[in-house]
Amino acid sequence: MFRWCSFCNKYISEIEPYENYSISHGICTPCMKEISRGESFADQLISNNVRIKAFFDEVIRSVLNKDYTKTKGLVNRVEELQVDHNDMIIGLFQPLLYQIGSLWEHGVISISQEHVFTNIIQSAIDNLYIHNPQLTQYLNSSTPKVLLTCVNGNHHTIGIRILEFYLAMKRIPVLTVLPSIPNMEIISLIKEYKLKTIGLSISLPYHLSDVLTFYEQLNQNMDLQEKPGIIIGGFPVRRGLKLPAEIDATLCNDFKIFSDHVLTK
Repeated sequence: MFRWCSFCNKYISEIEPYENYSISHGICTPCMKEISRGESFADQLISNNVRIKAFFDEVIRSVLNKDYTKTKGLVNRVEELQVDHNDMIIGLFQPLLYQIGSLWEHGVISISQEHVFTNIIQSAIDNLYIHNPQLTQYLNSSTPKVLLTCVNGNHHTIGIRILEFYLAMKRIPVLTVLPSIPNMEIISLIKEYKLKTIGLSISLPYHLSDVLTFYEQLNQNMDLQEKPGIIIGGFPVRRGLKLPAEIDATLCNDFKIFSDHVLTK
C-alpha cells in the first residue's frame, strides 16, 4: 500500500502488504509534531483523504471502462490536488502502473488497455520535464553517476523513466539507455564513463537468466576493481525474487534507497 500524509498531502512510504497497490493514509513526522503542539487539521484531513484516493480510483475505472478521456492532463489534475511532482510519480503514477499491470496479469484488462495507459504515463512524464526544464541537465549526462537500462529482452521501460525523473529531481546525473542494448555495449559504457553503479530493470522472472548472462560477461571483461555495483529492480523483485548465489547484485524497489546508494559511491 502507498501511504500519504492526511494533513500535508506528502507521500510518506510504501507499507505492507506490498502486493496491495491502493492508496492508504497516515501522518508524516513533521505533521505529527504539529499535532503534538495542539494544531487542528480535522477539515484538511477529510478533504485530502477523499481527494487523492478518489483520483486514484477514477483513473483505474477509466482504464477498466476504456474511457481514456478521464486520464488526460494527469499532471495538471494532480497539481490541483496540491501534490508535488516527486510525490506524484512515486506515490501516484507508480501504484497506478502496478495496479494496471496486476489487472492485466489477472486477465481483467487486455494488453492494449495496459499499453494505452503506459503510453499515457509516458506522456505525463514528458510533460513533467516541460514543467521542470532545469532537470534536463541531469539527463544523458556526460559525467553520469549511474547508468540505467533494461536487461536484454525486457521491453518495459516505464519503470526506468520514473526512476530517471526521481534521480533528476535529486540532482543526480544519469545516463539512460532505452530500449535494451547488447551486454557488451553496456560494458563498454561502464568502462567509458568509469561508472560505479548501474541499474538494471527486469519485468518478468525469466529475465533472471539474462541477468546471469550479463553478469558472466561482466566478469569476463572487467577487472574486479573496475566492476560497478549492480542494482536490480522491477516487478519480479516486488514479488520476492531471489538471486542465485553466483550473481553479486542488490535487489531494490525503493527509489530513495537506490539514490542513497548512488550518492555514496
